[in-house]
Parts: sequence; C-alpha cells; structure tokens
Amino acid sequence: MSGRNKKYKNRKKKAESTTGLEEALEALEAVERELLMLVRKSIKSGKEDVTKNAYGEAGLEEYLVASQFVNIKEDIFDEWARKYYHKSSDMGNPVGQFSVAVLYLKGTLGHPMDDVLGVELMGKASKAGNGVALFTEGMWVLEGKYGKQKDPVKANKMFHKALKDPVLSQLKQNKSPHVGCLISLAHMRLSGLGCSKSYTAALKHFKAVEEVEPGKVNEMVIKRLEVLEAISGVELQREADIRNRRLKEMSRSIQFQSLGDWILLYQHCGFELSVEPSTEEGHDRLTHHQLLEWMGRAGAILTLSEDYPAMGDAVPCLGCERP
Repeated sequence: MSGRNKKYKNRKKKAESTTGLEEALEALEAVERELLMLVRKSIKSGKEDVTKNAYGEAGLEEYLVASQFVNIKEDIFDEWARKYYHKSSDMGNPVGQFSVAVLYLKGTLGHPMDDVLGVELMGKASKAGNGVALFTEGMWVLEGKYGKQKDPVKANKMFHKALKDPVLSQLKQNKSPHVGCLISLAHMRLSGLGCSKSYTAALKHFKAVEEVEPGKVNEMVIKRLEVLEAISGVELQREADIRNRRLKEMSRSIQFQSLGDWILLYQHCGFELSVEPSTEEGHDRLTHHQLLEWMGRAGAILTLSEDYPAMGDAVPCLGCERP
C-alpha cells in the first residue's frame, strides 16, 4: 500500500489546494472509490477469507475500507474511516463492532468518547465470538475494570474461547492480543487463578507464545517449567501409588459388595470416577475384578481428589501387600 498511500496523499494535497469545496470533495471521493475497488478485489481473490468465513460477509467490505483509510495516516481521512467503521458495526460485523468500541473508549480518529457505548459494543463483539474482543473483555473481567465484577473463572473461559477464533490466531495484525491471551492463560495456570494449577498447561501456553513471537518468553522460564513439570509428574504418580496401596489394603477382605459401595470405597481412598452408575447398576453385587470390568465398559476415568477421608491414614508398607 506504500505506493497507493503516496497517491492518496497527493490527492489529499490536491483537495487541500483547491479553492472550491466541490473540487475538494471530488478528490476525496476519488480516493474512496479506489479503496472500494481495492477492497472488493481483495475479498474476491480470497485474501479476506479468514475474516469472511468467521463472521460472514455483511459489513466486511465497510470494515476493510475503514482500515485502508486509517492506513493512509492522514487526519483528513479520519472522518471517512469513522464513517465506514460505523457502517460495518451497524451491519453487525463483530470486527466492526470491536473497532467502534475502541473509538468510543479511546477517542481515536477524533471520535467522541463514551464508555457506556464502548463497553456495550465490546460485549456484542465478544458474544459474536470475536477473539480480540473476548480477550479485551476477559482482561476487564479479570481485573474488574469498566464496571465488570472480578471473576477469574469467567475470564479464563473467555481467553480459551478467544483462542478458538481464527481471526485472532491466524491474522498477523492480531499477534499482540493473541500473545497477550496465551501469556494470561500461562500465568493463571502457574498461580491457579480461575483454574487448577498446572505447570504442564502453563508450559504449553508459553511454548505457544514462542511459536507466535519467538523470543517473547525468557528461555529460563521455559527451562524451569520443564523441570517443575517433570517433578510434578513424579509427585503425582507417587501420590496415586500411596492411595492405591490404601485401597488395596482396605479391599483385601472384601469378596462381594454393591457397585455403589465400591465407588464409595474408592472415594474414601481419594479416587473419583468420571462416570456414575444408574440406580439399578448401583445395587449390583460385584467382585473387585468385576468392578474393574464395569469401569472399562463404562469408560470411567479415575482422577485424584483434593481432599478425601483416608488422607490421614497410615500408608501400608510395600511388604504388607500379598500376592
């Protein structure tokens, strides 16, 4: 666009030098017509397919024309950019709504400021799935800004939803919010804010940042997390082994009991099942081996509880386990 920008700036000078208002307007309208042709050609060629496929074609042309006016970086075109951003927003285009929200919140392009309208439009863009809006509103929710109540859990969900938007993850102009979203999720995983604490998940997010913007994350942060991930994995396995030894010791003398009682015993020893039996199944009397078979058929997955009744019990020694 550098060559075109020069041409548009020359037309802007021509508009400023003309003595008649009609001639000036004609010069500016010529720029508008050329930008419209340029944008339509870009849409037709498939260059805008990521945005078009994500949000539809309504308001897309208007948003792109506004962005082209902004790229010229001349104050005389600010009014035209504002006009086209508003057209896009009024047509329900989420990226147009986000753009007008920013105009209201920051007063850019000479736009009057209005936090109420800005927050309202940001919410509309966010609900429509715009990733940049989701990240922006998610940060408000995380920090309690613009009248939002602090809610780390909700913010975490919004960040994850933002990453599903290809407009955030695939377009270069959105690299900054994309990286910001990933870094926010990484820090939340490190601290356990709004989610469970996980060095593995934090490391995954930081590595994703490095794919988007190499060198953004300190190399030592990655190395330390890799060590912590390895340690936490060993500790998790050790804890699972301890709980399993208690379970084996307590179930040793049980030949048959109801499926419901087996599940209660597992919960007592710190294991949660991902699947619950039906009321009828819960009364079935099973051996431990039959219980394991039922778990396989039901696709039940065992997870470790944070707190459980047997956590203070003595740990049976390995020698106590008979074949």
